[in-house]
Amino acid sequence: MIYFDFIPPHLANLGVKRQTPSAVADLKTIWATPYPVVTNYKALCKEAGMKVFGGASLEHPNRFIVPGAVTSGYRDKVVGTRSMSPHLHGMAIDVAVGGPEEQARVARIATKYFNRVGFYPLSGFLHLDLMPDAWVQKYNGTRSWVRVHGKYHGFDSMLGAIEFMQEAT
Repeated sequence: MIYFDFIPPHLANLGVKRQTPSAVADLKTIWATPYPVVTNYKALCKEAGMKVFGGASLEHPNRFIVPGAVTSGYRDKVVGTRSMSPHLHGMAIDVAVGGPEEQARVARIATKYFNRVGFYPLSGFLHLDLMPDAWVQKYNGTRSWVRVHGKYHGFDSMLGAIEFMQEAT
């Protein structure tokens, strides 16, 4: 049996198991995330200088702001998940990166690997997804957004989102 901390779905289907079942947050959902999302996440981490990290250690006091930590991947319909969330389609991943300056730096790199970027400056993570333009248009989505104090602010460009985020924080 092969053991890893981060399990891409094609390996999970082959019986690869987590090294320590309770040590990684939200890993069951990450298992179901499609291979392109995981592949692009790994490429982003490499270019951004972050460690590929399939969830944060539960013992770490700042477990959701460990740079590179995946905080969410695929989600079933659960309370609080929007009905058209890309997470429900397995096409999104949330990655902890740090404060607004670091979010802006990583987001610029992320545009090489993901179609849409959402900023969560108060939580320290980015939402990244691969939803196609047709889906975005059908559901009146935006290319980038910033969530501040419970409100979403949509932007057609990532640079507009970055400017808004820096002013709002």
